[in-house]
Amino acid sequence: MKKALEARLKEGSFPPRLELEEGEEALVRIVDVLPNPWRSEMQIYIVVNLEDGLQYRLPTNTAIYRILKEVGAKPGDYLLLKYRGTATTKTGKTVKRWSIGYLSSEEASKLLKEMEQAKEQAEPVRAELQAREEVKPREAEAREKLKMSESEIKKFVESLIDIYGFATLKDLDYYLNKVKNLGIKVDEEFVKKLGFKLQGDKVVK
Repeated sequence: MKKALEARLKEGSFPPRLELEEGEEALVRIVDVLPNPWRSEMQIYIVVNLEDGLQYRLPTNTAIYRILKEVGAKPGDYLLLKYRGTATTKTGKTVKRWSIGYLSSEEASKLLKEMEQAKEQAEPVRAELQAREEVKPREAEAREKLKMSESEIKKFVESLIDIYGFATLKDLDYYLNKVKNLGIKVDEEFVKKLGFKLQGDKVVK
């Protein structure tokens, strides 16, 4: 068994260092904090980049380490890192400048929960707005059908007049509302809208 395990021995290694160009930023989550074999006074932060899902180690940078130590950063916490380029100190030393946003895992969980609740509360409103948007085409279609119905009604009335010389309001009301179930108010105004005249209760051209 020992020989089989020795054949599979692999040398442990850290993930690659997170590299950013000036002005670039990365949203990461800390997954581990390890001792630094090169600088004992600092630690190595292993993070997962939420954009590509890969693991990296944060640069060994004094400013980054100081900020993370001050906030007590630990696995599960979130960081927004932005590389601001280099600067020269009064002593002539060139240093890398970083901006860091920190969010603990507890704060992140609370924030995500609040966002989820807000989303759930917005769903009924969104559904109502969507329903209203869906009603608009149906209303337009209904209005279009009504225009077609008026054209059909006019042809129907013309046929009655051609055959019988006139049509009564009672005849029209029965046909439109009892037979066709259109729910139309059949009166003098409606008759005039169709282009006919009313003589008593008779509809004529």
